Amino acid sequence: MGSTTTTTTTTRTMGMQAHWRFWLARIRDCGKTAVVRKRKGIAIFFLLAIVVSVAGLYLARPRGPMYQGRSLRSWLAQLDDGQHDNGLMWESWTEVIRRRTAKQNAAAEAIRQMGTNSLPYLVQALTSRDSDQKIKIMLLLKKQSWIKVDISTAEEMRRPAALALDILGPAAEPYVPQLTDALWDKTSVMGGGHTSKAAAIALGAVGPEGWAVLRESLTRSNFSTIYGTWALGSRRVTEPGAVEALLAVVTNNINANGSEKALAAWSLGEIGQESERVVPVLIAALQSPDNDLRWSAADSLGKFGTNAQSSVPALVKALQDPNASVHNNALKSLKVIDPKTAESLETK
Repeated sequence: MGSTTTTTTTTRTMGMQAHWRFWLARIRDCGKTAVVRKRKGIAIFFLLAIVVSVAGLYLARPRGPMYQGRSLRSWLAQLDDGQHDNGLMWESWTEVIRRRTAKQNAAAEAIRQMGTNSLPYLVQALTSRDSDQKIKIMLLLKKQSWIKVDISTAEEMRRPAALALDILGPAAEPYVPQLTDALWDKTSVMGGGHTSKAAAIALGAVGPEGWAVLRESLTRSNFSTIYGTWALGSRRVTEPGAVEALLAVVTNNINANGSEKALAAWSLGEIGQESERVVPVLIAALQSPDNDLRWSAADSLGKFGTNAQSSVPALVKALQDPNASVHNNALKSLKVIDPKTAESLETK
């Protein structure tokens, strides 16, 4: 009897353990289900947030005019040459245009056809900055891989907008005040000068009113000075006062740095005017302790051709310069100004 009681008790105990294991398992399953549901809910919320954000960005974008069934933004993407940094190519602007591909030329023609209708959108694209909300949304989009979204940042739109404004040229004259603010924008200076560079491109294409702004920028010691100097040279601007302003930069020993002086010397050579005033300044620049200014002056003297005959002795001396770039530019200029002297030096 005692063994029977023990067996019954053991059976009950095992039954109760099984019962509790069953319910514990159910509780765990319910917990897992709740976690799964919660994760799904979070995922759905995240996806909806992305969809709403993307829709908001697309709706907030300026639509602009259309040409051949394509938007202005689409044509700008085709026109873009990818030069989105704040670097400078020391060459005439005609070289930039010459390098355009057939597709870029087609986009340029589309911009011309859309004409002044596109100006408000182009100026906005050149001067705008991404809002904090847009930046947060773009960071959110980068964290997911479900939806592929092609949304350009303000920086990515700035260069093609400048190229389009260059195409429209004088038509953008009513927007000179906005472009001037962009050229002198202090936040642009802090951010690397991208807006300032784009504004300089657009102002250079406007004509005399834009050139006057670029000339004035030479009195400021910041990115606007650099890009104003570059734009005047690359456009070969002969606007009254441009040469005088550039000469002032080259001879400025207080505010202008070596890079600004070198760029101004290069611009003077690109413009190629007033040799009687410019050549003596460039000859003096060959004695500068700054390497960049010396090689820039040596290069620019050659662009005045025989009008720079007085520079021959200084260029001959520059052939002994320890800087290879100065030596090479001096020889190149000598070949243009005085071929016989250059040839005799090479044969020695």
